[in-house]
Amino acid sequence: MDWALAIDRNREALLRVVARLFAMAGLDEAETITHLPRHLRAALIRLARPTEAAVRRLIVVLAELEPVPLPGPARAAKVQARGKPKRNPGSAPTLLAFAIIDPLPNFNSAPPRLRPLSYPRITVLGLSEPRPIPDGWIPRPGDPVKATGLCRRLRALKRALDDLPAHGRRLARWHARRLAGRRRGRFSPMRPGRPPGHRKRPTRTIDEILRECHALALHARATFDTS
Repeated sequence: MDWALAIDRNREALLRVVARLFAMAGLDEAETITHLPRHLRAALIRLARPTEAAVRRLIVVLAELEPVPLPGPARAAKVQARGKPKRNPGSAPTLLAFAIIDPLPNFNSAPPRLRPLSYPRITVLGLSEPRPIPDGWIPRPGDPVKATGLCRRLRALKRALDDLPAHGRRLARWHARRLAGRRRGRFSPMRPGRPPGHRKRPTRTIDEILRECHALALHARATFDTS
């Protein structure tokens, strides 16, 4: 299989999807958007989730194609002693790193707690007026909601597509540390079962891209993974 051709073809398709996400949000490289309409934010999340999953699978393929050796004990001790750099409270926020590990599915079967649409408006006839309904009590599609985190995710997604080999090396180092016993937890960056954002009946372009990227990642792990 021509792995480079498969990666480039899916990367170009994903770049088009990301460009559509940026256009929907009205986002660019410099502007920061703090709020978006509720319906628009929900639509962006529905489209961003499978896009992120497809990018992770391309990163998995690159990590399997070009594994990196684990740093020696001296280098690891130096990195651990150095720790994380400190940031001043007044400085600009750091860039969000793209999540190379799939989030685990939520197995909580409890139904979500919903706010009642009714609001108590107790009144005494002739003595008091009905209590007004607070603003925002009833959620509406056009209500502004916070979107700072979502915009940071979209920018991290774009940066990951711009430099897939670097993220492939990053994932290879993550996997090497777990094989060496230096980290605990999951050993696979892909969660078991279907990928995030998967649809049984694909109706969007991203559904087909995710299906192909997932198949590529499974094939790469079966071909090159020697763990």
